[in-house]
Formats: sequence, C-alpha cells, structure tokens
Amino acid sequence: MKKETKAAKTPTVLEPLIKQIRKNDKCCIIGFAPSWSLAPFNVEGIDFWGLNELYVYLNMHKITQKFNAWFEIHDIKNSPSKQAPKHQEFLKTCGIPLITQKHWNDYPTSIAYPRAEIKKMVNEHFILDKDHTGFSDYSNQISWMIAMAIYLGYKEIMVYGVDMAQTTEYAFQRASCQFFLGYAAGKGIKVRVPKTCELLKAGRDYGFESDNTGRFDAKKRIEGHSNALNQVRMRQAEIQYYHDKLKAETEKKIIILEAQISEAEKEITRINTGNNANISVSEFLKSMPTNVNEIFSKRDSILKKTEQLIEINKKDIEEINKTIQQLKKKKDRIEKDSAVNHIILDDEYEANKSGSHELKGNIKAHEHNLNNNLV
Repeated sequence: MKKETKAAKTPTVLEPLIKQIRKNDKCCIIGFAPSWSLAPFNVEGIDFWGLNELYVYLNMHKITQKFNAWFEIHDIKNSPSKQAPKHQEFLKTCGIPLITQKHWNDYPTSIAYPRAEIKKMVNEHFILDKDHTGFSDYSNQISWMIAMAIYLGYKEIMVYGVDMAQTTEYAFQRASCQFFLGYAAGKGIKVRVPKTCELLKAGRDYGFESDNTGRFDAKKRIEGHSNALNQVRMRQAEIQYYHDKLKAETEKKIIILEAQISEAEKEITRINTGNNANISVSEFLKSMPTNVNEIFSKRDSILKKTEQLIEINKKDIEEINKTIQQLKKKKDRIEKDSAVNHIILDDEYEANKSGSHELKGNIKAHEHNLNNNLV
C-alpha cells in the first residue's frame, strides 16, 4: 500500500511578514510630530517602524536606532514628492523591509502591503450587506501601520510623533487613527502614546465636566466668525473684480490716448515734410537775382507767401506739440491714478487676508474646544 504524501502547506501572507518584520511583541510607530523624540529609542525588545522621510530627522538628531520596517505607501514610482534623489536612494538601499503598494524589483527589500487581508480582518467585525461594505476610513499612513501591527499580532503598540491635532490640516485623519487604536485595545493589545499626544484626549468628560452654556456660546461664536469670514471672502472677490475692471478701463484709455498721440506725431511729420519743401523753395528764391526777366517778377510775392506758410506750419507744429504734451500728461496721470487705486485695493486685500486667517484660527480654536469637550 502506497504511503500517502501530505500536500505541502501553502504559506499565508501573514507568515512571511512575521518572519521578516516582527522580532518582538512590542511595536513602536514613529511619526513626524514633536513627540517623536520621546520614543523609547535603543530600548531592547521593541520593533521600530518608520515612514516617509523620517530618517532625515533621525540623522539630524544623530539617532542610531535600528528599524525593523519602513513604510512608504505613496506611489514611489510616480508621486512627484517622492522623486528626490536622496529619498529614492534611501528606499533602494535601506536594507530593511520596505512596505510599499507593491513589490518593485529595483527596490530590493520592498514588500507589498497586505491591503486585502487587512481589510478582511477589520470587516469581520462589521455586518456587511448591499448597503454596507464595511469599514473604509483608511485616511492616512499611520492607520495602515497600526492596522498592520494588529495584523502581525503585536501585544503592545506604541505611537509617537503622531498628534493629528484638531487645529491642523491632519484633523480629518484623526478619527481613523483613533479607530485603529481603539480596535487594537478592543483586541486586548496594549496601546501606548506619549502624554503630549492628542490622539486619545478630549479635554473634559462630556456632560460631567462641561456644560451646554459654554458649547452654545462656542457655536454662536463659530457662526459669527463664519458669517464674517463669508463677508471677507465676498469682499475679496469684489476687490479682484475691481482690480480687473480698473485694469481693463485703464488699458482702454491708454490705447485711445496712445492712438491720439501717434496721429498727432504723424501730423507733425507730414507738416515737417511739406515745410522742408517750402524752406527749400524760400532759399532758392532768395538766391535769385532781382533783375531777372518778367518770368520771375513775382519772386518777392511768392517768397513772402512761402515764408508766411512756413511760420503758419511752425505754429501748427507748436500747437500739436502742446496737444501731445497734454495727452502724455493725461496718460501719465491715468497710469499713476490707476497704480494708486491698485495699491489701495491691494492693501485692503492683504488686510482682509490677515483678518481671514485670524477668523479661520478662531473658528478652528472653537471647533477644537467643541470636539474635545473643552466647553
């Protein structure tokens, strides 16, 4: 009887990842916020994970911590922000598991992030149907890192240098990180963040340590600031409209004046051309002898008329030159007035911009207080 051969076990995505990355039960994820420097560097028994260009900070501060994995979830081939030669060199020569969107042959240590497996793991806790396809808030790289730490079975996850404060541009990403930290805690994994981190803070316990009066006042202030901000935005749009209108009107006036100046200058040129001929005739007549035959008997009369015409032309040229000077002064005045008006509009625009920043700051501060139960 033939001995049955056991089918070879197909390795899961998880097994090779654990072998390559997870060396300890504790994982420390390092971000870019100031608290990154509080991480327990050079402590034994911790796997350290970095991301993006964090190595620049580490080098500047002479941190020699060995990292177990590096994350660069962005498109390292095509993302413009990732094409810096030094960053590309780091990604290709880091010598540790490089977690990317997929494996790239020219990035020897690159490993495809197990996206499908992570989503499957998370969605096991959701009721899925045609109207609900599961959790989908993977809005930042830190969330992907926390999710993978959970996936790899770490017993403790530390997060340093990740604040995502409500008053920063990362505020919309905060909920995703909070979810995954709560998800980790719910699975019995210990979660550690520095005291300064805002991820797990809420200022006051809603209801117990806050009151509706403060919340109502904060909401009214937000509403007032928002209305003022809308007024500023409308005025900024008006200023831009007046800028464009002033520019168009000034250009139109200048074009008309320049055309008038050009025509006047052409008229001077025409008069000068005719006058030069008159001067030549006058000089010729003056050179003629007075005792010529009767063909030239009218010399003196012709000479007188020619010299009169020359004088008339000179006066005409003087008048035209005066007109040209007036037109040029008018053009100069229009250009100066326009420049002054533009400066006035610019000053108002900049003042409004400053006020707009202040209003936005006030709105964010009040929203921060509301979101963190500080009022």
